[in-house]
Amino acid sequence: MYRHFSCACQARCNREKSGFVRRASAREGRHQAPLAPTLPVRAGRARSTRAAGEPATHVESRGTVSMVFTSREYLVFFVACAVLYFALPYRFRWILLLAASYAFYAVGDAQYLPLLIFVSLTAYAAGRLLEAVRNDRHRAILLSVTLVALLAPLFVYKYLSFFLESASGALMLSEGHRASLGFDILLPLGISFFTFQAVGYVIDVHKGGVPAERHVGLLSLYISFFPQLIAGPIERARRLLPQLRRTARLDPEAVTSGGLLILWGTFKKVVIADNLAPYVDTAYAGHTAYAGLPLLIATVFFAFQVYCDFSAYVDIARGSARILGIELMRNFDRPYGARSIGEFWHRWHISLSTWFRDYVYIPLGGNRRGMTIRSRNLAIVFLLSGLWHGANWTFVVWGGLHGLALILSQLTAGMRRRLTGAIGLGRLPMTRDVLSLVATFTFVCFAWIFFRASSLDDAFYISTHLFTGIAGQLETGEAIARVVADSDGSMAEFLALSAAVSALFVWHTLPEGLAEKWRTTRPRWQRWSAYYVMAFGVLFWTSADTDAFIYFRF
Repeated sequence: MYRHFSCACQARCNREKSGFVRRASAREGRHQAPLAPTLPVRAGRARSTRAAGEPATHVESRGTVSMVFTSREYLVFFVACAVLYFALPYRFRWILLLAASYAFYAVGDAQYLPLLIFVSLTAYAAGRLLEAVRNDRHRAILLSVTLVALLAPLFVYKYLSFFLESASGALMLSEGHRASLGFDILLPLGISFFTFQAVGYVIDVHKGGVPAERHVGLLSLYISFFPQLIAGPIERARRLLPQLRRTARLDPEAVTSGGLLILWGTFKKVVIADNLAPYVDTAYAGHTAYAGLPLLIATVFFAFQVYCDFSAYVDIARGSARILGIELMRNFDRPYGARSIGEFWHRWHISLSTWFRDYVYIPLGGNRRGMTIRSRNLAIVFLLSGLWHGANWTFVVWGGLHGLALILSQLTAGMRRRLTGAIGLGRLPMTRDVLSLVATFTFVCFAWIFFRASSLDDAFYISTHLFTGIAGQLETGEAIARVVADSDGSMAEFLALSAAVSALFVWHTLPEGLAEKWRTTRPRWQRWSAYYVMAFGVLFWTSADTDAFIYFRF
């Protein structure tokens, strides 16, 4: 039965995961357009996990977006927007930002702009009604109807085809004799993000956490604010709405720090994430041709690819908003320095994890009803988190693994404390922390296999062949040379990327605030030398084609 069920969804998984490997560019174009709307990949690195003859995806998200944050178009757009924003009287600024946000969205996804407006108006109307209605029963009914209205488009566009295909696979009577119930549909950009932001606002109004916004334009701007519209962070009304109302003055310090945040984000995306991608794509697309080191290295590379890619978007979003006088929440806090799975989720995609905590986990009972109910609640939250990331079973398993790890961590907390004391690790806190960090990072990388693999079968193959023949490969080095050659890279580049990954990992493990301390205490020439190196890297690696940010697909 598993095989039938897996086959029913495998083609879909392959097609959706091909979004990770859509790339077509030329090395020689790298210097022709220094701030072109695309990111660096080499000639000949165009690959796809899609099998020959495989049909197009049922739920497709765009491989490219016309105004990517790292593009020249976005630079021109944002500078013009910022200049006009500070030139206009305060009472007109919200109009400019709302128009700019809708224009930003329309450039990449004009056909679904009415959906974004519908979500905004529904949230606005629901908020006003929830504040006006006093009867608790009527308010509960109104909340339920509103949540259905807001979540229905997300379900139809992102999940309906997946569930229909899964159902057809589960009901298949004989192999090769099945009518697919799936259908072709294009996933609206950012639908998971702006839907969750609207849902959070409505629930907060219902609970009395925030007053209903009376200005329809400001509420629409809150849901569609362009820096965080496509891929977050998922902001709360109590944090963002007051900032959209207040008068912001041009602050040179905010412009400088915001610009540096944009530079750092662009560097992580263009120089690190997009140059790790070919090595990951090569190993995962042709995984059956590899074993041992190539798969192991590709998995570690992917851990940093997805971190650099997603955190880069958030850095650019936060930097853009900061220049406009608006502070968005920090979405990542050096997650690979976590010493437990619980700590990892306090550091990774913070806006999403806190959203699930406040609007799913706590309403289900949270920690209040004993370990059995707590474990159930954790399982629900992490399975939903996996499904939020993508409508296929690899994401569900990824979320389930994290949920299971967190449940087991809580169940065994007392036993582990006693064991730590018995073997003497309690007197060696540094050793204990290092072991905890390594164990956590190892598990997180293992779970990333399911996030990145095209199907469950591929994930199982990769996870069971990570160490196959690794002793001989370490002696000869031929396996690494082969994957470098297959990726159209060079050993020098591979070693440089390995050094960058190692440096990032060390940075994640450093004490809190050390990087900020370095930035503020180092001599000016040292700091600006580092900034110029980053800028040079961005200019050197930017070319005429781009990979969209990974989280655009969600």
